[in-house]
Amino acid sequence: MKIKYLIDTILSPQITALEFADKYAGIVKTINIAVDNQTETGTIKRYPVACNVQGDDCANVGIYGELVPDDTKKSVIYWELIQPMTNTGYTKTKDFFNKRFKGTARLIVWLNLAKLGIDDCNGAILTLPILEKILTQKGKLLSGVYENSLLWIEPKSLVKQDINTIFGGYDYPKLKNYYLYPYDFFAIDVNFTLDQCLAKGGSFPCALPIDCPNDPIPVCKSILLDGVNEYIDCTNNSVFDINKNTPFTFSCNVKFPNLTGPKMIFSKYDNVSLKGVWFGVVGDKIRLTFATSVVNSIIVQTTESININTWYNLTVKFDGSANGAGINFYIDGIETALNTVFFATTSGDQLNTGSFIIGGNLFYSNMLISVAKMWNIELSNTEILNYANCNINTPKELDLILNTDIGNALWNGSEFNIPDLTLITAGYTSVNSEEIDLLTDCP
Repeated sequence: MKIKYLIDTILSPQITALEFADKYAGIVKTINIAVDNQTETGTIKRYPVACNVQGDDCANVGIYGELVPDDTKKSVIYWELIQPMTNTGYTKTKDFFNKRFKGTARLIVWLNLAKLGIDDCNGAILTLPILEKILTQKGKLLSGVYENSLLWIEPKSLVKQDINTIFGGYDYPKLKNYYLYPYDFFAIDVNFTLDQCLAKGGSFPCALPIDCPNDPIPVCKSILLDGVNEYIDCTNNSVFDINKNTPFTFSCNVKFPNLTGPKMIFSKYDNVSLKGVWFGVVGDKIRLTFATSVVNSIIVQTTESININTWYNLTVKFDGSANGAGINFYIDGIETALNTVFFATTSGDQLNTGSFIIGGNLFYSNMLISVAKMWNIELSNTEILNYANCNINTPKELDLILNTDIGNALWNGSEFNIPDLTLITAGYTSVNSEEIDLLTDCP
């Protein structure tokens, strides 16, 4: 969900068409330029440049100067990203799912009043109503990536008209002491709000690439499980009562420091009766097991291997056919070409009263996990591939029964409380963790 896309497709064409818009760059990034000041080290100065400008271009041909206000230009207009679009909440009903995204960008305008034929600074104010009219947008998007989404673009406020407030982040050469008449400048903070409402079974589009190379990137976190006695308890809610007749899709981002011994990624398993379902890795192969007893099971395993110290998106889906032929595995969204079936069918039931657990049960897993999600349906191959390639977005959110928000896990003094984004449970809880187990090591 990117402000740059909204600015480029909706606002930029209207702003560049304005008579006084001489130099326009859309959202900018900040670049550091080494300037020779007759010393051995030189001086590093900061300038705004358009997102499509490369560092070599700036150094070789001086593109960094294109957005520096001077008396050769009628105007310089560009945007700064203040707050990237973030998901501020959602509502979930029986048939619909609604997400709301909010962000803020700042429009900076520098005007050369002399070249524009404006007699005094007060005349520059006449440009404000024109810009505010362009910036005030409300309605449904009729085309593009976010078609049928509701959009609000609203000017928030004028920024304090001070050279250090508006231009303080850059090393502009000061004209005399500051920018003075016949030059004028101002900035407007603009709020962007976008609502996406989907019917049951729909899917949100993948996020676009980041706006600029130096955009703030959300901090991603993972929990390290030690392989001895640490795991995440997702409760024994009846929604997790899966067996050989239950279709589902499970997907996670995981990394293994070693591949010694069996590693359970998730399990709904009873250690006493040895009944249940578990998904994990044995050796370097991915495996799904439906067990009624030790010798009465469905066991399907990939022939493709995974490696240690590598982040993977691992996905398994099952069609509820009570047969191993209904199981499919995916590594980074790509279906594995061939599965090894140890047992294709099983008699009896796998239902049990154990909790749904991530990272251990009969076998504990030494692994890092940054996200785990589960749907009570089979996702399509396209949905699995899209999710693996842009996993901050989730297909068919109404069908999620597990959605771990590890990035916002909170230490309660003894364990991590992990929010459940499905709102089905009160949240998930780590067991035997230490505060240092929450890491910023992520895919």
